[in-house]
Amino acid sequence: PETATNTVVTDRLPQGLTYVSDDGGGAYNPITGIWNVGTLVAAQTDSLQIVARLEPGSGGRQIVNVATADSSVGDDQPDNNVARASLTAPSVDLVPTKTASPDPAIAGERLRYRVTVENRGVTPAPNVVISDTLPAETVYVADSGVPGCTHAAGTLTCPLGNIEGGDSASIDIDVVVAPDAVANGAEVLRNDLSATSDETDLRPAD
Repeated sequence: PETATNTVVTDRLPQGLTYVSDDGGGAYNPITGIWNVGTLVAAQTDSLQIVARLEPGSGGRQIVNVATADSSVGDDQPDNNVARASLTAPSVDLVPTKTASPDPAIAGERLRYRVTVENRGVTPAPNVVISDTLPAETVYVADSGVPGCTHAAGTLTCPLGNIEGGDSASIDIDVVVAPDAVANGAEVLRNDLSATSDETDLRPAD
């Protein structure tokens, strides 16, 4: 085996990935995808780690990364100079919704919110958690008994576990509307709701 001189690896990130960083110390050019390895003696190895970010809208796609190696010295086995790595991009899209009953609410009476979180993606959303800031004009009474729910300072936080792609999970929240909450029959009870997961949501705005 000979020493490989002017060794170059070409690894341009495929569509769907955005370059973030690498540990090549400047030897890798993220625009051209060229990594100047230099000289490798027989049996010597070198490695490069590239960190990339999944682009919005890429969820569920098959992403294939291809790297090729070459040097100034002829290669006896050129067929193994190409490496491929493929992955299926995760697709998590959590969409929380809420309904109230009765609607409109009645001052001084109990009001039930039903909170539903749907995963409109195709891959599981792990460790989903909802955070529901209840209206200041209400008093929290109870929820439907999801283990791990906590209520503090007007905000109810509940772990819903994993939600598969296309599935949903729901929880009921009971409150009492303050007797003076409705002024002239036109007061709006604002309720802010959000849902998060350990997996990146590709459409966090919803």
